[in-house]
Order: sequence, then C-alpha cells, then structure tokens
Amino acid sequence: MRWLSDSVKWAAIANMAAQIIGMLGQLIFIPIYLHAWGGEKYGSWMICVGVTAYAAILDFGVSQAASNEMIASIAKRDQKTAQIWSSLAFWVAIGMSLAVGLMGICAAPYAIDFLGNRLGAGDSSQALYFCVVIQLALLVTFNMYICLIRAAGANATASWISVLAIFLEVVIPPCIALGGGTLAQAAAGLVVPRLLGLVICGYALRALAPWATVTVASREYLVRAKEILIPSAANLLQPGGVALFLQGSLVVIGSMLGPQVAAAFGVARTVSRLPFQLCYVFTRAQMPNLTKSISASDKEGFLRSFKPVVLIYFCLTVPMLFCFAIFGEWFLRAWTHETLSFSFALVGGLALCSVLHSGWHMLSAPLVARNLHGGFSVAYFVLVSVSLCALNAMPNLASCVALIAIMEFFALIVSWRQFKSLVFLRF
Repeated sequence: MRWLSDSVKWAAIANMAAQIIGMLGQLIFIPIYLHAWGGEKYGSWMICVGVTAYAAILDFGVSQAASNEMIASIAKRDQKTAQIWSSLAFWVAIGMSLAVGLMGICAAPYAIDFLGNRLGAGDSSQALYFCVVIQLALLVTFNMYICLIRAAGANATASWISVLAIFLEVVIPPCIALGGGTLAQAAAGLVVPRLLGLVICGYALRALAPWATVTVASREYLVRAKEILIPSAANLLQPGGVALFLQGSLVVIGSMLGPQVAAAFGVARTVSRLPFQLCYVFTRAQMPNLTKSISASDKEGFLRSFKPVVLIYFCLTVPMLFCFAIFGEWFLRAWTHETLSFSFALVGGLALCSVLHSGWHMLSAPLVARNLHGGFSVAYFVLVSVSLCALNAMPNLASCVALIAIMEFFALIVSWRQFKSLVFLRF
C-alpha cells in the first residue's frame, strides 16, 4: 500500500476492518438467524430492518455537500466559513431526526398493520416498528457527525468510530436471536450502537475541531443553503436511489413471490455486494484527496488519488465476483444448510449486477467529491424508479435479476459520460 498516503492508508484500513467485520458477521450470523427464525421470519427481518438504509438520505444530502464545502474552506484557510457549514449540517440533521420521529408516529397504524399481516411479524410488529424508527432518527445525526469528522481532517477516526458501531450492530441482534429473542428484541439491540456512537462522535468532534461549534441559525445559513441546494439534491438522489432500489426490490419480490424467496434473493445479493464494498472502502478513503485535487485543478494529484481505486476494481473486485459467479451457488447452499433455494441464474446475475454497480460507483466518486454529480444522480434515480415499477411485472426471480442487470448497465453508461464531460473539464 505504498502508493497510498498515510491518512488514506489508515482510513482505508479502518474502512476495510468495517467491511471485514460486516463480512464475517454475515458469514457467521446469517445461518444463525435462519436456524433461530427460519427463512420466512428472516425474510421479514431483512425487509423491516433494511429500511434503515434510508438514513443516508434523510438529511436531504446536506451533510455530505456541506462537508465537501468544509474541506474546500479549510484548504483555503477560511475557518469561519467552515464553521458555518458545520453548523448548517448540524441543524438540518437534528431537524430531520425530529421529523423522522414525528412521521413515524403518524404512520404507525398503517405500518404496524403491514408488518403484522403482510410480513408475519405478529405480536412483535409494534415494538419492531418503533425500534426501526428510533434507529433511523439516530442514524441521521450519526451520519452527520461522521461527515463533519471526516471534513475536519480525521478521516481514519471517523472510520474507526463507524467500525465500532458496525461491530456492535453485527454482533448484538444475532446473539439475541440465538437466545430465543423476537424480531422486536433483536431490533432493539440495534439502537445501542448508535447511541454509543453519538456520544463518541460528540467528544471526537470537540477534540479534533473545536472551532466547529454550533451557532444559532441566521440569515447567512439560508445563503449557504442555497449554494449547496443542487449538490444536496444530488446527494439525496444518488444514495436515495441506491437505498430505494436495495430495499424496494426486496419488498417487491417479497410481496410477489413471498418472504422465503425474498430471503434467498437478499442473502445472495448481500454476499455478491461484498466485493463491491471492498472497492468502496478505498474509494471512500480517497474522497478528501479527490475533493482537494479537483478543487485545485491538480491533474497529477487527481490521477494519483484515482488510480488506486481503478486498480482495486479491476484487480480485486472483478475477479472476486467472477469466482462468486462460478462457485457462489454451491457456497450459498452449503452456507445456509439448504434452508434457502438458490440457482445459477440468481447467483451469476447478481455477480454481474455487482460488477456493473461497482463500475458506476467508481466513476461517480470524483463527481461526488466536488459536488458535480447532479446530472448522474437524476438519471440514476429515474432508472431506479422505472425499474422498480417494471419489477412488479416480472414473472419470476430470474427475470427480476435480469432487469436489475440492465438498469445497472445503463447507470454505468451514464456515469462514464458524466465522468468524461465533467471531471476532465476541471483540468
């Protein structure tokens, strides 16, 4: 890893640790879930708890956009502007956390009925629902803190805090399930890591960036908010599209073909996304460097930061997914003790989807780093919306996977065109 700077290296190691913990947790604990609850209940768990993926978009993209502007302000030694960006991100995140709680209370009767009658959560549906709502509200604020800590120059620290939270999230719920706990009790176990993470983040930000104090909202906040309106919308649409499709496709497949099929699809997709996450950790670690090099029109610095990401994609991610396509069906059957049914079409199709997804994510990273990803984000969200509607007309699981692969292919084409037209215009 000599081609990586020290800050990027430690951030990449921390991100890698998070992915390894997640990977080992999935390899060890998914069979435990299946043994404790069975395929149908585990499918319901994946559909319910997967909703927390939407936490990445519930601050309307402000945290990511504001933190990018913070990095640019710090690079210019403009601490006052950086402090305004941090305060803006804080107030938006707090406001959205409260809004999530309010919306959760309003939607409770309908959501609890859906959980109990359609997904088979039974008596646990009410407690399960409110645990998921609390988890969502906490995640919005937690993600904001992580963005601010990264922007303050402590990329590795932010990654290690995330590692701790992920480790606890991976370990606590399956232990509860193994002890005979219900879906609701396992969901309650997800709340603890984020509460602890918020406390640690608060102390870390105070120590690393004492200037990032929260001030009372003023008219200048509105001026700054207008500056990042389009980047924030883009930050909302891209992760929003990913979250919508990951969770939406699971819900659609579960509604059409049953929780058992949704569980098989979800488990296979989880494993197929592990090589993508390997590429993601290096991309995420390089984001501050990409932001600085594009802001300064430093072509050499950009290439020095971006080449390792491309190398990881072609030398590790793609070969790993090729192996998964060949041996994945056998592995998944043995891993789940044939509790779930898998096919070569499902495994091979999801491997192809992950190759395409990793490709467009890699190409869009420089766009995100300097808030240039508005066009791609809109196009991707449209692709996701159309594909989710089309999924309802698919007759079986294989055709659903084929449709997903087509969507990811078009996303790759759009990201490449945006990458060529926008990034290189900066140099």
